[in-house]
Amino acid sequence: MQRRPPTWIALALGVTCLGLVPTAAAAADDGSEDVYRYGYQTAIMDVAAAGILTTGLLMDEPSVYWTGAFAYAAGAPMVHMAQKNHSGAFMSVGVRIGAPLLLGLAGGAIAETQSKDGSSQELIESSGPGLLVGGLLAVVIDAQILAVREVETGERVRLRAVPLVGGGRAGAALIGTF
Repeated sequence: MQRRPPTWIALALGVTCLGLVPTAAAAADDGSEDVYRYGYQTAIMDVAAAGILTTGLLMDEPSVYWTGAFAYAAGAPMVHMAQKNHSGAFMSVGVRIGAPLLLGLAGGAIAETQSKDGSSQELIESSGPGLLVGGLLAVVIDAQILAVREVETGERVRLRAVPLVGGGRAGAALIGTF
């Protein structure tokens, strides 16, 4: 018998996409010329990671959800590095690992004090909501607070995308400079 994850995990990870919608609005130019907000780019990485992680959990396929977990932990820090915001990248890794870990442990500790039989399965399941809330909190902190860099005088920041259709293989790609 194949064991499926609790439905609240899939629902909550799906809601992650809705939680990132305000980030796109925050990415709009606020009239300030000396900072560039690129939270929408980290949000794109987080939506992709949430999709991969949710798919892996629903399919009960460890290699897929570990790929999603890696994309969650490393995707946004790579965006920070590409934006030359190295301190933001290191803080992003810390927040993305620290917040879910601390809140997950807190949830597990609360469940352990209230547990009657002290089963490890109950402890693991009770850590899930804390992990999820910590992950969502890290995503919001990253996109709204850490995804900011100073723009040098004379530097123009634009989104440039070039569609690319290759011959020989079916498919298309979008290449851009952010």
